[in-house]
Amino acid sequence: MLLALLSASPAYADDLLIEDAWVRLSPPVADSTAAYMVVRNTGSESVKLTGVACDVADSAGMHAMRMDGNRMVMSPLSEVGIPANGEARFSPGGSHVMLMGLKHPLKEGEMVEIVFRLSDGENLTLSAPVRDMRAGHAQHSGMH
Repeated sequence: MLLALLSASPAYADDLLIEDAWVRLSPPVADSTAAYMVVRNTGSESVKLTGVACDVADSAGMHAMRMDGNRMVMSPLSEVGIPANGEARFSPGGSHVMLMGLKHPLKEGEMVEIVFRLSDGENLTLSAPVRDMRAGHAQHSGMH
């Protein structure tokens, strides 16, 4: 299912497609959660995602997961490059979009607007449903 809504005639956003976008349902007391998706670049030039914002959170950021000894640690990403005819995956246990300072508890089925900033100054906006991972909507590796 394609969930991207592109801003007015951007240079690179026309070449980007967002697929399988969703936001993890978190417990009502949690003030953060994660969003996942696949961003495909169908163009002939590489594109960089340089930032992200979200309507339901005070702040949002792209993060990567990596092993540090025998524990998994999360670190912020200042940008994510997507090669020509390539993709960037934001998935449970890997790179993801963190939504921090949730403005209200999210509900399953609620639609969340996420806006990526691109290196050319344009924006790529998408709408993603909130899903409960426990309901079998996604595999979970124990991390976001």
